[in-house]
Amino acid sequence: MTPVVISIAPDLLSHLQALRSCLDEVLRAFHGARNAPAEPRPAVRPDAVARSNANSGGRRHRYWLFGVEHTAPTTIASTIEILKDLARYDDDFYPKLAPAVRGRTRNHLARSRSDVYPKRPNLARDAKEIAPGWFFGGNISNPEKENILRAACKVMGIVFGRDLKIDWPKGET
Repeated sequence: MTPVVISIAPDLLSHLQALRSCLDEVLRAFHGARNAPAEPRPAVRPDAVARSNANSGGRRHRYWLFGVEHTAPTTIASTIEILKDLARYDDDFYPKLAPAVRGRTRNHLARSRSDVYPKRPNLARDAKEIAPGWFFGGNISNPEKENILRAACKVMGIVFGRDLKIDWPKGET
């Protein structure tokens, strides 16, 4: 195979380097290297790489996953995007997460709409399909969303506040 040289824009190169660094760290964790001392990661400014989605009224619901900044129009949209992003690293992510985020009266993550709100069939239509056969009940407060994201980080073996950071406007959903 003959190597091919392509030119890459500096911002794309920075994005690819950030993803590689993050993927290396995730792969080390999955290969049982959690207790080994981590190699220092190259510094990546959160604002160096951005994926912009539509945002509402100029307010940005931002989060950084493995040092890469993302924006979403709402906190529920960013929560769902984070869950989808994490699921790309582990095929069993949703089955592992579902019992970890089960609430007292609802299953925040379930295999069917009706299982999300088992005692409130009228709310089943509000559950959003986040992957084939997986539904998420987003009619919850921001602190509950944050708790779900903390549980997701724990399931993935990553650190909330380091590997996943959120910056949501106060008092909005």
